[in-house]
Parts: sequence; C-alpha cells; structure tokens
Amino acid sequence: MPRPILRQSARATGQHSESTRQTGNDLKIRTGPRSRSYLAALRDLDLHTAQRGLDIEAMVAAVRQEFQETWSQLPIGLVSHCYLGYPYETHMLSIDGGIIEHFERHQSLPGPLDRARPYARTEQYEVIEVYPDRLICVRPDGTTMTLEG
Repeated sequence: MPRPILRQSARATGQHSESTRQTGNDLKIRTGPRSRSYLAALRDLDLHTAQRGLDIEAMVAAVRQEFQETWSQLPIGLVSHCYLGYPYETHMLSIDGGIIEHFERHQSLPGPLDRARPYARTEQYEVIEVYPDRLICVRPDGTTMTLEG
C-alpha cells in the first residue's frame, strides 16, 4: 500500500518564498518589499497636491521603475489614505494615464479600485496596489501583504 505524502512541496500548497508570483497569463506580480524611493514618491502625493506643485510624470516614472526593474506587472492603480482632511478619505493614482483623484467618503472609486478602499481608509498601509486578481497592501516599512481574490 502506498504511503501518503506527508510533506507537500511549496508549489503544491500554494506557498511561495520568492518575491514574485506568476499569474494565470504568465506575468509575475512582485510581492517582495518596496523601495524607499517608491514609498517616498507616494507619501508626497498629498503634500504636492495641496501645494499644486505635483509632477505627475515624475511620480508615475518612479512607480513604473519600481516594477520594471524586476520585470513585474504594473498594478491597475494605487489607492491610499488621503491626508488632505475632511471631506477626503482616499486617493488613487492610475498608472496608465497618471490620473490622480481624491475621493470623498461617499464617493466610490472606479471599477476594481473600490476593493482597496477598506484597507486605504486606515493608516496601517502606505498604499494598496490593485491588480485584476489581488491586492498588494504595502506597509510603511515597505513590506507587503497579498490579498488574493
């Protein structure tokens, strides 16, 4: 009688130790820590918006560089806590067009970005990266947490 397998491989259990994960369409999603320059660019979003000196192109370039260096898929968009104060709660940055928009408490975020709103309401995460099949929540120290589905 064959013995049952007691130890399954990491691939069989769905656990991965590397800093990227393959998606169904062979694009990898980076799940490892984020760089300081990436986090700094995102932290300055509210400050620059309030002062109207925002360089959207430079911010989008910093975000793209974070993912291109590891040949990873770009997120659909980034959602984070908004520090402009009432009535604003969250803001988003769209990578494809560099659109930045601040959302009031009663406003819905467009399409799949609204899934990130509960996590962006708090200051626990610096930014929530939205992908078609998952969210990557980035903590202020750059470490990440993946929420699939």
